[in-house]
Amino acid sequence: MAFVDILLEKDNGFYDLAFDNGDLKSTQGFTSALLMSIFCERRATASEVADPSKRRGWWGNAFLGFTDFQIGSKLWLLSQARADQVTLNNSITFSSNAVEWFKEDKYIDKANVTADYDEQNALLIFIQFLIGQDIVLNKGFRLWDNTIEELSEDLD
Repeated sequence: MAFVDILLEKDNGFYDLAFDNGDLKSTQGFTSALLMSIFCERRATASEVADPSKRRGWWGNAFLGFTDFQIGSKLWLLSQARADQVTLNNSITFSSNAVEWFKEDKYIDKANVTADYDEQNALLIFIQFLIGQDIVLNKGFRLWDNTIEELSEDLD
């Protein structure tokens, strides 16, 4: 798997760029790209958020130069949503849309996204990447309990 990325490390509950002697650390694997894809905020449309000043969005998308592609997901729209099936369905849709580029760019063959609630009604997102016929990579996240908690570690 030839996917090299900048390493994001968790420190005090937040992810940030990792440095080693003043240089950015790199990593082989999908973890950093997945974190950016899922947790950067994709800008909401007018039908989703009426007030343009509240549509948010990751600042990096303004500099990409693409009109039909944004890094990030719309999971942020669900942070105050009820813990119900509609929210689960939306979280799956938002997460699936956010990781679709991995397939479009041919890094993976398929992405399976599922969601559930734990006993405290925190949202759980599970992402499975299928590569070829025998490689399965899994990652899980628990959302909105202090900050994002990784539930699994095998995407690298």
